Amino acid sequence: MAVRICEHCGESNKEHQRLCLACGHSLKDVPLVGTPDSEKYEALDRNARERHLCSNCKEELEEGALKCKYCGAPVVKASSPTYIPMAEDTTLLWPKVLVVAATVIIPLVGLIVGGIRAFSQDKDEQLTGGVLVAVGLVMLGIHYFLKSMLAY
Repeated sequence: MAVRICEHCGESNKEHQRLCLACGHSLKDVPLVGTPDSEKYEALDRNARERHLCSNCKEELEEGALKCKYCGAPVVKASSPTYIPMAEDTTLLWPKVLVVAATVIIPLVGLIVGGIRAFSQDKDEQLTGGVLVAVGLVMLGIHYFLKSMLAY
């Protein structure tokens, strides 16, 4: 990161600044210190693999440096990307699991609970149990229909 150091107060300013942020003095004729951003990005394209650059300010790092001497950011060692192949069958597994859960497990629970409630002495519980049994049977019918549709 290139900076312009104010001749009046000694403050570091970014390379595109025309006036010092601290004192307002003109930075028109002050030379740049460091690597200008335009040169930095050209260098990135040309030999990014050969040079070690700071991930924060894109300045070139010294060999074995633990932090950038320009911005103080810690050096992050680049690791090679790892490739983990995914099995083709796992991509379509979760919809099948959801279909089985929604059309088998839930209706079976409804049939069991509904069957118990259907033989209750209370009329409201009998009605609720009958509805649960009916919904459970309809859901099992949907399961077998979907099973025949999803089979390849």
